[in-house]
Amino acid sequence: MANGEERSPATSNRVLDAAVSCFQCAGIDKTTMSNIITESGLARTTVYRHFPIKDDIISRLVLRDIDHLIRYLDTIRARHETIEDQLLETLAFIICEIGNRPVLAELFSQDPIRLNRLGLSNQIVMAYTHEAIKPTYDLIKAGGRLRGNVSLEDFSEWCGRVIMSFVISPHRYRDKPSQMRSYIQNFILPSMLRGDK
Repeated sequence: MANGEERSPATSNRVLDAAVSCFQCAGIDKTTMSNIITESGLARTTVYRHFPIKDDIISRLVLRDIDHLIRYLDTIRARHETIEDQLLETLAFIICEIGNRPVLAELFSQDPIRLNRLGLSNQIVMAYTHEAIKPTYDLIKAGGRLRGNVSLEDFSEWCGRVIMSFVISPHRYRDKPSQMRSYIQNFILPSMLRGDK
């Protein structure tokens, strides 16, 4: 079998999906490579050829989940006409989706240090944040609604801090997205946007 066939995307995704299932049932730390292999239904050698260690699986899942979020954000933005609604729904979507994805939720809310061990440094995470936020930032800037002369880097960092605060300490907002949206609208958006011209 050719090397390209051995490391096919379909096989990789099968392993990743099996890992997600295991992580949801037992958590990341209690899940072993053997658990993932059994869940995937693949041969041990096939799984280890794709992912020699569990951290490789976790790292790939983080990047896959973030890629999915970024791709779907275009759909979210297209549904909302106003700058306020686009920014509000972008933040709300990312916050909710991180909570719905077991690897992202556990890593970001409980074990952010593990990101560095996985090779997912702050720079990599911030690059993804820039990519996710840039279309909204550009719209806000073009509309003259940006508060002060804020750079994309600073704007992305502020958005990232807002998102992480909700992920790490969701409190009463965990199961009440409407209250979370109201909080963001009343307290977060005014810190990011100027009033209508």
